[in-house]
Amino acid sequence: MKSLPILFPIFLIISTLSYTQEHIAEFAIKKGRVFVTGPENKLISNDRGFYTNSFVKVEDNAFALLKYKTGDQVKITEHSVFKGVSLKRKNTIGLQLLKGQYFFNLLHENRPKPTEFEIMTPMGTIESSNGDFLIHVDEQRGFLEVFCLDGKLNLRFQDLQIILEAGESAFVENDRISRKLSIDAAQSRRLFSWYRLESSWPIPVYLRDFSESYESETVHLRDFTINGLTVEEMGDNPTFGSADLIMGKLRFEGTIENRLPHQILQMSLDEGNNFFDVVYKEGFLVKRFPKEGQYSIQFRLRDFDKFYDVKHNNLDFSYSERGNKDFIENWLSELSESFKRKNAFRLSNVLRPIKNVSRLIVEDLMQEFREVSHQSIHFEILRYMELKNKLQIVVKFNKITTTRSNLEAIKESGTFRILFKQDSKLGFTPKSLTGDFPFIKNYSKNRVDYRGPKVIGSFIVTKVKGANTVVNLTAEDETSIIKRVEYFLDSTSSDGRGIKVLALDGKFDERLEQFRILLRPGFRNYRLFVHAQDSRGNWGKFHAISFVD
Repeated sequence: MKSLPILFPIFLIISTLSYTQEHIAEFAIKKGRVFVTGPENKLISNDRGFYTNSFVKVEDNAFALLKYKTGDQVKITEHSVFKGVSLKRKNTIGLQLLKGQYFFNLLHENRPKPTEFEIMTPMGTIESSNGDFLIHVDEQRGFLEVFCLDGKLNLRFQDLQIILEAGESAFVENDRISRKLSIDAAQSRRLFSWYRLESSWPIPVYLRDFSESYESETVHLRDFTINGLTVEEMGDNPTFGSADLIMGKLRFEGTIENRLPHQILQMSLDEGNNFFDVVYKEGFLVKRFPKEGQYSIQFRLRDFDKFYDVKHNNLDFSYSERGNKDFIENWLSELSESFKRKNAFRLSNVLRPIKNVSRLIVEDLMQEFREVSHQSIHFEILRYMELKNKLQIVVKFNKITTTRSNLEAIKESGTFRILFKQDSKLGFTPKSLTGDFPFIKNYSKNRVDYRGPKVIGSFIVTKVKGANTVVNLTAEDETSIIKRVEYFLDSTSSDGRGIKVLALDGKFDERLEQFRILLRPGFRNYRLFVHAQDSRGNWGKFHAISFVD
């Protein structure tokens, strides 16, 4: 029993030592989701230490900088997986890269003792003791890409090997290795970015010319939109409201011309007082919950320790939960109330400032309302935008009318756009209208004839037993000749698809035409819907007829 206290700690020491691996590097930078696992990391709860048995995973939008005790460094970007490898050879550091992109900076001089890196991938092995190089591993494609920017490296694939020097590259794909290739201009932009990514490394001789030229390139904002509207569509200093939001948010989208991959896009909504980083992948998308007030957008690029302006037009706008919306809603309410009460004078006064509306609109409305027994209309604002001294709205309407010749309710819907301009004395007044006008079919002052013919006759007809039932009717148009008459049984359909009717005098060629509809004995109690068309192509409203025994 007395030996137990002696044996127990000895067992612990042995089991602990069996895990010991060499501590060869530290993560100087870890941004985002960078996971480091391994026996040593677990034992000492240290996820910054890198051992010869550590396993590392760098996930989406993450970055890591690994610094070796030898002074060598590696930058690792998102979607990368690698692990340390213990090698028996002295002064040799082993790495196994499973996927991702890795930029190596191996010391050229002042090294305490010569150290070589042996970097294993599924598609080949890279060996080097000095220089700068990028390795891109895509295990799913079976693809390996290597770029050398300084120093020298040896790429081994199966029984073949290639020695790369500054300005040269090679790749392995489909179990075949390429010849040595020269790095082109587009690749130089990408590779230069690695030197400035998160920490600045000395630019090698090969890239110095590019380094000097890129500093003078002008950076531009392109294809910029706010909630789907371009700068041209918004105009100067627009005001957005709640109806303009997408899922309750302001939405900013665009691209940056001449941005280098390593540069971080930053955005300010308060005239450059406060900037925040923006994720950029072939473009940017920023969503923000709005606040009342003025916005002034600015963009810039951050390049480690420098900032670069992004050229763009004035991007000022305001957000107001209500703005002049109360005025618009009151204006639409007046339209609705005037229409419901069939007050043609009041309605025409509201619409008269619109330039493309006929000066005779009051007469048109009076004639339209004369045939109506009941009518109502509901408006819904689909889009509301305040520009400089202007208001622009898109409105949807749903209208219900009942005519004296047809007791069934007629439902219509559509959308129209109205532009209001601000007057120093009158305030905002409507100036132009496009789209579906809800009150009369043709509101333009340049119209010729827009009304279809009226059908005149009985609303109730008694069926004749044992003989044809005859329905005598008249079609009349104010300005154009009658061209066609048709009827439908039980329910209406598209204009021109009804049963044709002949004129009593044999031809429709006058403004006033009489016609007759014959129904054979024994027909069931149909409802008859009759309407006519004039020579201008205008169809009139339906005249409904019911039958009784």
